[in-house]
Amino acid sequence: MNVIISQYRRFLSKGNTDAAFVENYTTQFCHQYPNNTFFLLSYDKKKNIHNLPANAQTISFSIPQIITPIALWLYRLKIKRLARQLKADAIVHVDDYISMPVVKEWLLLSAPGNIKTGSLKSLSGIITTSFSLKNTLAKNGVDALRIKVMRCFPGELFTPVDWDTREQAKQHFAEGKEYFHFNAENVSQTHLLNILKGFSILKKWLKTSIKLIIINADLNNKLDALLNTYKYKGDVKILKNTGSKAYADLLAAAFSFIYIPQSSKNGLPLLEAMQCAVPVITYSNDFFDELGSDAVMYINPDNEQDIGEKLMKIYKDEKTRAQLVQKSKAQLQLLRENCDNAVLE
Repeated sequence: MNVIISQYRRFLSKGNTDAAFVENYTTQFCHQYPNNTFFLLSYDKKKNIHNLPANAQTISFSIPQIITPIALWLYRLKIKRLARQLKADAIVHVDDYISMPVVKEWLLLSAPGNIKTGSLKSLSGIITTSFSLKNTLAKNGVDALRIKVMRCFPGELFTPVDWDTREQAKQHFAEGKEYFHFNAENVSQTHLLNILKGFSILKKWLKTSIKLIIINADLNNKLDALLNTYKYKGDVKILKNTGSKAYADLLAAAFSFIYIPQSSKNGLPLLEAMQCAVPVITYSNDFFDELGSDAVMYINPDNEQDIGEKLMKIYKDEKTRAQLVQKSKAQLQLLRENCDNAVLE
């Protein structure tokens, strides 16, 4: 079976967690269906930017970036033509669902969004990233029997490292010091500032040399000005997008990982840290609670005092860190076992 994976209006590029999300799901489809061929439509002009198994390939597919009746018409026209060229038997839509009734269709849904549940009746099935999302859809009238849960798990790059490798990474990224790894992609400026304030509380009370490495932050002039006057600016390092290997190395050597995005649809960075045996700090919502359970530490991202106290606890309490790492192993195993098989059937 030939399957097209389409993410309408989404710009996929390396170093972006949305791109990693789609790439990982494509990889899992490939492994689950080794006799199928998958075609990932990439809206990046570069070809073959994704690391995919042998039974998948990337196709550059430029489409209009503005939602208009003409854009939708052109999109349908182009994808129908492509489906004929590839002799496609099915399409997997990622989040953005635009009906193409010429082939079988599935929807891979990571968040409810603005999709009307009534429009999902023509689909062969719906694949969700969590049971919490499946329950939300079922409460809104979607037949639960038509919904499968397929989680997005980290790739082989994300693995625990030995002491020597960790020390080398610390030397490379943080002048040999311990550091918190804060993935700030899709984090509000308010919450980013609260993390900085919480870090200040830790630095003030514990007099430690630990650093804060911030990656994927959406920096602006106001934030730049604030960082220039930040009391502990010498202990804060801002990194832009890194390649997958560098990001994995940075993560695996971290003292702890902080992840508090505005949108909770993508839990992949959280699972990557758990798989690297790095203690995770995040916030509580249905999706992250399902993924992390009691294997992560939860903070209130609106409360700088709570952030500071939790950072101090995870820094001072070796027993807590060890428990979180051990629970992460068990939680990942449970998540892998608690999924549906044959999601495209």
